[in-house]
Amino acid sequence: MIKINLAAGQATIGAGPDAVPGGEGEKILLQSGGLKLFLMLLGPLAIWMFQNFYLIPVKTTEFLSKNTVLENLKQKNELAKTSVTEYKDIDDKKTRLQAQIDSIEALRKERMREVRILDFIQRQIPEKTWLRSVQVQVDKIIVSGQSISKNDIAVFMESVAKSQLTGDIGLISSKEKNMEGTLVNEFSFSAALLKPKPSKASSPGDVKR
Repeated sequence: MIKINLAAGQATIGAGPDAVPGGEGEKILLQSGGLKLFLMLLGPLAIWMFQNFYLIPVKTTEFLSKNTVLENLKQKNELAKTSVTEYKDIDDKKTRLQAQIDSIEALRKERMREVRILDFIQRQIPEKTWLRSVQVQVDKIIVSGQSISKNDIAVFMESVAKSQLTGDIGLISSKEKNMEGTLVNEFSFSAALLKPKPSKASSPGDVKR
């Protein structure tokens, strides 16, 4: 039982003759309240210290580490993109270069075919026959010339037709012309050109069997 004497400004704590004077009781109450307040503040303070001195630094370190990994991955990704772009450029250049090589090779083969045709025709010209022009086109040749003998023209055309380079042959025109008292036969004929066989190379002047 606690008795407080407001008039005298003194308080007694306890019961009976062993009551504690009012001044000492007030100090005990203040000390008890301060301890409770300290204990109440100690929990949030400990949490704050844990967060600021342990949890936040740890999380910050983890964040920085992951951020570093992310930046490294970004750099590798950029390098990979650059490598892919360079590979595509190289592949495109390779394709264009191969196309140029194919074009040059086709042109070389075409020129070689023309040389073979002209060489073959030249070797088949009869003695009393001479040529005025030989036109090598994509799929045929047109030969124009003059001859003293009509029979020589027929033999010449027959020889050209036997080549593995030519196909069907046909006379375009043939007429006699008087040149300084000599009858000369002007002629023109065409012969189809055969595509070369890739599996077998023909030597100049190969003749059909």
